[in-house]
Amino acid sequence: MAQFAGKNFTRKELSERVGSISQIAEVTRFAYQEGRAKGLEGISFRTGSGLDFVVLPGRGMDLGIASFRGLPLCWLSPAAYSGPEYFEPQGDGWLRSFAGGLLTTCGLTYLGDPCQDEGEELGLHGRIANTPAQHVCTWTRWEGDDYYLHASGQVREASAFGPNVVMTRTITAKLGEAKIFLRDEVENQGFEKVPHMILYHINLGYPLVCEDSELKLPPHTTIPKDPVAEANPDYASFAAPTYGYQPRVYYHMLKNTEEKATITLTGSGLKLDLTYHPGQLPNLVHWKRFEQGSYVLGLEPANCRVDGRAEERARGTLSYLKPGEKRCYELEFAVSAI
Repeated sequence: MAQFAGKNFTRKELSERVGSISQIAEVTRFAYQEGRAKGLEGISFRTGSGLDFVVLPGRGMDLGIASFRGLPLCWLSPAAYSGPEYFEPQGDGWLRSFAGGLLTTCGLTYLGDPCQDEGEELGLHGRIANTPAQHVCTWTRWEGDDYYLHASGQVREASAFGPNVVMTRTITAKLGEAKIFLRDEVENQGFEKVPHMILYHINLGYPLVCEDSELKLPPHTTIPKDPVAEANPDYASFAAPTYGYQPRVYYHMLKNTEEKATITLTGSGLKLDLTYHPGQLPNLVHWKRFEQGSYVLGLEPANCRVDGRAEERARGTLSYLKPGEKRCYELEFAVSAI
């Protein structure tokens, strides 16, 4: 049944109380009008549960700002939203158009630290988050007494005589539930095998992230990425915004890869559960930056690490997509008050 205002309703009962279902929940397409974001398309989801969020078709169908009962869940960078025409692929140029938001996708054929791999210069974190989607569609539907909100689109990473990889993303929410369901299907539509690296860069911010926040992981092993993380093994600690805080990255490998796993973050009376399948995404990259103004926690399920494609190849862990091969990835975000 549809949930709203603390009550359960049938479709008939809810329809009797509103002139249009958009009074309670809706999906709305719009475009930004100013600055580097001018012309960038957005899709606004209002779920009727207190969870509101934006999907960005002009940026790989990523998730922008998200809030629950008026409180933001994610971190936004000073770079803010920008159109794909501002993308700088060389070196760390990706950061100049990194807006943060609830989800920035990295990949699809490379990501991580800039490097040179088999003669190819690769910048930070890949191209997909700066690639506009095509065949974008929004729709709503009643299924019995449940009302669903959807958006979908296809994002292609391709070049003449090179890779031809397509990601089809579908985002679903349900009236009265504070949840986001994301499903990706990544397909190699070319005729040669191609490297495949994908990472879901989830950027959580204040007030969910605060000095009193708590992070809970299922049973796992942890490897620090660098000397800073190695010198600070307490990955689950939080701090107030701190001048000179040294960012750190950890790799978590969940021990049970046969079933879906849930990562839980609580803070300031909010709770976020991130659920995914570690069999699909075996590395959970954990990124902590608690500097002033860069106060963000990254939880990043991935099929690789973030040392760059050359290092992934040298380690023998680089994943490939065969011609015609498809991979599916599913993530669920669930928010609640505690």
